[in-house]
Amino acid sequence: MFIDDVVDAYLKTAENPGKSKSETINIGCGKQETVGNVVNAVVKSTGNKCRPEWGGYTDGRPDSNMWQADISKAEKLLDWRPKHNIEQGLNKTVNWFRDNMELYKDFKHDG
Repeated sequence: MFIDDVVDAYLKTAENPGKSKSETINIGCGKQETVGNVVNAVVKSTGNKCRPEWGGYTDGRPDSNMWQADISKAEKLLDWRPKHNIEQGLNKTVNWFRDNMELYKDFKHDG
């Protein structure tokens, strides 16, 4: 989920405190994405030529088939929906980092 959409949801909540009082409201993109879709979107957004390799679970943890936020309360109570899909959010993020690389010139990675 793109950060601008998260901030927008918080602002809508702050602007309408009576509508969301004592409510649990899910904020999410409202669309399920697989890990593969996200990885492929990152590869596409960055222009990287890598070819991810996929393995299976090795630690026996159970997984869920459903990882989608139900944003119906956010839509109803706050009149909120995300404005960015995964590709739009990743493109804006990648472009921001490309435009601001000088902020990281002194960053040292010890790995």
